Order: sequence, then structure tokens, then C-alpha cells
Amino acid sequence: MKIKRYSSEELKDETVKSLCQSFNQTRLETPTWEDKKSLTVKEFQKVIEDEVLYVALEDEEVIGFLSLFEPEMFIHLFFTRYHAQGKGLGTQLLQRLEEDYNHRTLSLKCLIPNKLAQKFYFKQGFVISETNVKENYYLLKKEKSSMKG
Repeated sequence: MKIKRYSSEELKDETVKSLCQSFNQTRLETPTWEDKKSLTVKEFQKVIEDEVLYVALEDEEVIGFLSLFEPEMFIHLFFTRYHAQGKGLGTQLLQRLEEDYNHRTLSLKCLIPNKLAQKFYFKQGFVISETNVKENYYLLKKEKSSMKG
């Protein structure tokens, strides 16, 4: 398994297509995703515009990725394929991000019903900073002081 870092501008069309397929498939496979609607490649490109992506590949297949909106150090998307979950992939993606950004404070949104993801994020040092009941998510933060390394 290898992790590659890209800016959204550096992504080749075939990589964007693979990321979009992985994104759509993961949403279908994951029981806690309320919105199962698939995005087109064009819609997906718009979603990741101006973000930095960390892509995990196994035999050139996308098995996970995360996207970061740098100005706010906000992890916008964080997906691992269902068959690859629980094998350390998410931890490796997050560690690579932390190393590249000198362990700066990070934030992300996690759906309130997604207990499995919450368990992962809490184990990684994230804490609930805000609860949005109306939109059904927690805003999680990982302060610089709680980073491993």
C-alpha cells in the first residue's frame, strides 16, 4: 500500500474518476451514510476543488483517501473502502497528513450516528468541539498538543 499526495489541480482525469468511484462505492457500503446518491465525476471534481488529497493505493486501486481544505486545516472528506476498514489505513492517512503539516490543529465533521468513525477519531486524539443536532453531526478537533509524534 502506498499513499500519494496531490493538489486537486495535479490530479489526472483517471485518478479523479477512481476517487469518485471509491467515494460513491464507500457511501453505498457504509450503513451510516444517509445520502446514498452517487456523484458524477464533474460533481466530485467540484467537491474537491482547491483541496489537497492523500490517496491510498493498493495495486493501483484506490482503497482510501482524505481531502484537506488547507486554509482552515479542515478534513473535508475521509474515506476508506469498507473492505479496507479496521486495518490501519485511516491511521496511516491521518499520520501522513499530520507529518506533512507539522502536526497543526485539524478539524472535521462526523455524523452523529457514525459510532464507528467516532471511535476511530477519538482514538486518534480528536474531541467533540461542537454538536449540530439540526444537521446531525459533531465538529471534531485535534489540537496540536494532542498529536502523536
